[in-house]
Amino acid sequence: MITDVTEHDFPAIYERLVRLFPERPWLKRVQLLQHQVNESPMQGIVLRRDNCIAYGLSNWERLGLANPDQGLLEESLEAIGFAAQVVELCESAALPEEGNRIFAGRVDGAFRNPPDMRALLFELHIAVHLHRQGCKIVWTDESRGHDTYDMLVIPSDRPAVELECKSFAIDKGHPVPHDLAAAFLGKLVPNLRQILTIRPQTLIVITLSLENGIPTSTTEQKCLAIQVCDAISNSACSVNGFCALQIHQIELSGVLGEVALTPKLAASIADHHLGETALCHVVTPLADECWVSVRLRSSTVSQIFSRLFKSVKQTAKRAIRNQLTGSRPGCLALRFEGATGSNLIAMSTERLNPCAMLATELMKDPKHAHLATVTFMSISELTRISETAKTGRGISYYFDNSGGNYPNLGIGQLFAL
Repeated sequence: MITDVTEHDFPAIYERLVRLFPERPWLKRVQLLQHQVNESPMQGIVLRRDNCIAYGLSNWERLGLANPDQGLLEESLEAIGFAAQVVELCESAALPEEGNRIFAGRVDGAFRNPPDMRALLFELHIAVHLHRQGCKIVWTDESRGHDTYDMLVIPSDRPAVELECKSFAIDKGHPVPHDLAAAFLGKLVPNLRQILTIRPQTLIVITLSLENGIPTSTTEQKCLAIQVCDAISNSACSVNGFCALQIHQIELSGVLGEVALTPKLAASIADHHLGETALCHVVTPLADECWVSVRLRSSTVSQIFSRLFKSVKQTAKRAIRNQLTGSRPGCLALRFEGATGSNLIAMSTERLNPCAMLATELMKDPKHAHLATVTFMSISELTRISETAKTGRGISYYFDNSGGNYPNLGIGQLFAL
């Protein structure tokens, strides 16, 4: 596994990727999605999130490091990091016989299927981290079918562990689908410029807390968008039967310093001040040095994860019983896409901690005696660690089994990020 990549390496990595995939499936994917983006620009937020690697590599193809948009450049850097791991695995002997071809086919297919790409990104993220911890990684042959674990992890000071990784779209925890939320905001956001007071160096944050759902009818969505705009104009705190309404203004002069504001940074500032429970979050400039952030909320963090964990439990049980063999200690790693480190920390402080409850239930099941560790992981966020280096960082929250066939092995410590 590659643990460090310099800017000098980026062009060569991309060239190696193109040699492996001469048809450039990432470009085809972005071109295919463009007509949907043209029809609904806000829908492009969902599509870009779900296809971030395809968009990142396409940006690199066009502009490389010369991309003037900091947000798009970071997207490209994350995509190049992914490409570095792909070319290393496809060109090396790290995979079993025929594994290189099978893995390349999996990567090619993942560009067309966001859930597959999400799973692949998670596996690579964990593998790189464990490699940095001094573990040897042995990838399994995916051609054997779905009933096999993802990788065998061989630490230097502990028994070998079978690892199965599962990632989940956090949207499943919301009562409103993400694409429906984006469609509604597409009707609302373009009208805000006409009603908001523009002040330089200001981020205007509008939070809509839904009381029920969002209608699927385009006509009804447009009517609700007009009602929300009227409520904002009249300084109302709700739209009856639809949502509660809050508006905050954040002065940016004391927050940014010399840093240029990007949509991603503006969203982070809003989340830092007001919490991270948004179902859909759109940031757009209103004028020079004035931005608006619109956050659509449907639930609290606890409610979101309570719904999500119902489906997670069933998937986890199948993985433990069908994919981990039972002949070695087993580890289950779970990640909720969109869940930040702050979300995991918030859950850990809940009186009814959903992570602890799920891990305990899984480990106490007599059919799961081979389960040594359950680890929950946040998304990886690109973080600057020096003037010349950035790395993907997140938070892990692990539970080691004190019973079963492999008690107190301390495997969870390997996942400490």
